[in-house]
Amino acid sequence: MAGSPGTRGKRRGSSIRRSSVDWNAIGMKSKEDASKLGFSKFNRGNTLCPDYSNSNDPTELTIDLAARQLEHCLEAWNFLSQAGWALVSAHTNQAIHMAYYAEVRAANSLFASSGIAVKSFPNYYLSKTDAREEIRGPAAGTHSLIRNFWPHWCKRTDAKAIFANLKVTQSISLNDVWNALGLGNRSQSRLLVWGYELTNLAKDHESRNMASYDVLQSYSGITQAQSKSSHKILEMVWDHLQPAGMEGQLQFEVIYARYLVWAYCLDFATQSSDEGEDFKTVLNRVLQKLSQNTGVPVTTLSYTFDLDSTGDPSFMLFDIASRTSTTSENVFLRAFILARLATSKLNENISFSGSDIALEWAQKWLRELGVLKDGEDPEDVVGLSEIYAEQAQAIAAQAQNTLWDSHAADAANSSRLNTALCWSLAF
Repeated sequence: MAGSPGTRGKRRGSSIRRSSVDWNAIGMKSKEDASKLGFSKFNRGNTLCPDYSNSNDPTELTIDLAARQLEHCLEAWNFLSQAGWALVSAHTNQAIHMAYYAEVRAANSLFASSGIAVKSFPNYYLSKTDAREEIRGPAAGTHSLIRNFWPHWCKRTDAKAIFANLKVTQSISLNDVWNALGLGNRSQSRLLVWGYELTNLAKDHESRNMASYDVLQSYSGITQAQSKSSHKILEMVWDHLQPAGMEGQLQFEVIYARYLVWAYCLDFATQSSDEGEDFKTVLNRVLQKLSQNTGVPVTTLSYTFDLDSTGDPSFMLFDIASRTSTTSENVFLRAFILARLATSKLNENISFSGSDIALEWAQKWLRELGVLKDGEDPEDVVGLSEIYAEQAQAIAAQAQNTLWDSHAADAANSSRLNTALCWSLAF
């Protein structure tokens, strides 16, 4: 069993010293899909497993990592829902605070899938040789570990695959779209962008301090609630949260693929306008290339990529999330994207293991939160997705300070983003 974090000297499972942490080495040595085999070894019931977090047994560590991947992912959606509640309540600093913790939870879930456990000291990783390696050092606290390790994790093959393998249609992934556009594998750069807060913690720290104890309005005056519009961002998120046909698929990945193709065609057509090549000509060439690479007929692709140069309002989500700004809208949308990626990876591992126990436990978790009512199954809630989207649209049309007078139920339901687990997890 691991000793206390203050113990020095050579010990079993402590190849990383307190004096320094080699983040690049951890990125290269930690085991890909380390948690995958752990899901099939869960206990049925209220408790998934004993606390194996200090074990040196590789089988027990895979179970610990699987439990971490599952719970961190679920909690990411809880924090995102709290951030949504703060947005409809005009508490933008609190929204940033909660959205940041949604990002932390999503990152921890993704790390666990790659064999890295962020926990009370000592943190550890499972190596490719199935050895427990402890992560010790002054930079190995929860937030600093995430901040330091995230850029290295984004370089990993399994990390990039999480994003690249998102399904746009049954036969097309995001990676296929990137290749057709000649953009190569852009997963690493996108992951770095979506995790902006994780590597720029100081900016969130300021907002957290302001939300926690700073006196602001006494000095500068009461903020006019009607001047705030952060609640409108929920309409955009619910558009992306809608089920997309395949089990566990969201409109998010479909819209993102459409956004990539639209941005490419618009940019290319604008640059080559002197040569007379318009948007539709460029689009047709892209679809021909995508068809050639995947075998999907152009006529079929045209249904998904039915685009013109005006684009779509739902594309704005990616523009806002890509800005290196820490307004509540920017942080909230990045948190949503990371939670979506964590859920996709969780689906992959549960599907691989065939673990109905993990899904049963997730249902119990949702039931305790009131997302599922007694006797309800996740599929019973899928039909509510359109209703939540309509409610989010209704509150977007209202001034912030009037929501609780005439649209209280709409506002409350619009913030229940964890409800999307009922269709984004492949129950």
